[in-house]
Amino acid sequence: DIENHIKTFRLPFNYDQTDSDFDAIHIRRGDKLLYESKKEVKKYWKSRGHNHPPVNYIPFEHYLRYYVKDDCVSRGVKTINRDVYLATDDPIIVKEEIATLIKVNGTRDGTLLVDGCYSLKFHFHPTQSDSTAETFHIQHGGPKGDCVSRYERSIAALSDLIILTKSRTFIGEYNSNWGRLVRLMRISMDSCIKSEKGILGVNETVRIKDVRIAFGSEAPLPSGL
Repeated sequence: DIENHIKTFRLPFNYDQTDSDFDAIHIRRGDKLLYESKKEVKKYWKSRGHNHPPVNYIPFEHYLRYYVKDDCVSRGVKTINRDVYLATDDPIIVKEEIATLIKVNGTRDGTLLVDGCYSLKFHFHPTQSDSTAETFHIQHGGPKGDCVSRYERSIAALSDLIILTKSRTFIGEYNSNWGRLVRLMRISMDSCIKSEKGILGVNETVRIKDVRIAFGSEAPLPSGL
């Protein structure tokens, strides 16, 4: 069911491949803004001269700071096109933020031009395809006895997890259990090299796919802590 669900996404996604030709950004707001992320939000806005934050979240634009013009210069190209999947529990506000950014730095085909280099085309979960779409979260929704609704939400959440894991670059934060879990699932073993004593050469075999931290600590804790 998860594989069939992912096929409904408009992404360059191959379920059988480890790496996919798109980036992914996880924007977790909701109840996190009341507790875990509250300190980071205040810190962010204070660094920009606001003792009283104008909004209670870190804006989406901040997540895009890793897309820089130097990448175009180093590659000798004018533009780098990227598909970017957005996993968020705040789709309506994020879409409004994107629309505002596109008004200033949009292209003719509706993509967002970042730092004069990256042309980003954003994708949301199919259930969040329109401007009035409600958020979904694996713990939210109908009553616990509504098995059909719970199952659908579980499939949607796990599809998000797989997409975030298989993306080329993941941008998120470790205040979220999801962010820490995604990093864990982006770890793979390139090869199995053993010494004469049969001990695995961990330093030579472990690979962590590109993970970039939007804000907060860069030291990941185990999921659930």
